[in-house]
Amino acid sequence: MLREKRFLLLMPEYVMGGAETQFRYFIEYAKQHGWKLDVIIEHRYKREDALLKQASADRGTVNFYEMDGYGNDKERLVQYITRHILKNTFRIRYRACMIYHAPDLELVPVLRILGVRVAYSERVDAENIIRNPRWKRYMLHCNKVLANSVYAREKLEDITGREVALVRNGKPAVQRFLIKEERTFSRLLVPCRIVAHKNQKMVLRYLETHRGSDIRVIFAGIVESREYQKDLERFIGKHGLQEQVEFHGYVQDMRKEYEAADLIVLPSRAEGTPNVVLEAY
Repeated sequence: MLREKRFLLLMPEYVMGGAETQFRYFIEYAKQHGWKLDVIIEHRYKREDALLKQASADRGTVNFYEMDGYGNDKERLVQYITRHILKNTFRIRYRACMIYHAPDLELVPVLRILGVRVAYSERVDAENIIRNPRWKRYMLHCNKVLANSVYAREKLEDITGREVALVRNGKPAVQRFLIKEERTFSRLLVPCRIVAHKNQKMVLRYLETHRGSDIRVIFAGIVESREYQKDLERFIGKHGLQEQVEFHGYVQDMRKEYEAADLIVLPSRAEGTPNVVLEAY
């Protein structure tokens, strides 16, 4: 029996950070060129996503499959992926699977046993791989390893002892904002998801040491770590910063936030190529 050849892409969320934005462009490209692609959304951090519903309704050759939110339950993820591939094994042959979220490297042995080639795309600086011997071992079994920065490529080539492809982030042209004549800095925008390595607390510490200022901080991004969100809220409550801080969550149209902001702050401890920098290009 002739099976349909398709590709598989694993995403922790459809909308989360810069990596997800880049892979949404990839999905749109696949649609436009008729690529046969199945996208599994793991829902590590949330269960509802309006943008995903919209994309699913107009899928073309791209199919979306959603897990029912499992957090970081590795066993449940392995079971879901295995069941999905085996359930469709008589009608679909997955030629390759792309993963980019480092914890998903845990799936590499299962995917290889199931006869699926694996490509791993490193999105930040490879430090997670360097510090985790198990992920490093699994990455060595990937058929292809990609990086989106020269720094990450060098690190991964040291680990793997083989050539790592460099695929830089891409961003469509965006309309240039008008230059503000008034150069006051009272509204600070921090456009990144809420998680410890994004380092939002540094901005709150600045507020705490500049009491009495009229500075207002806007955090725009989904909550990836509820524990870190609570930590930020405790800090805000302890130092009485409630009137100076707003959490806007995920913002679909960032133009309004950028236009309203006096200053964009990126306090992250580590980044690949963040969307805000790509947009500034």
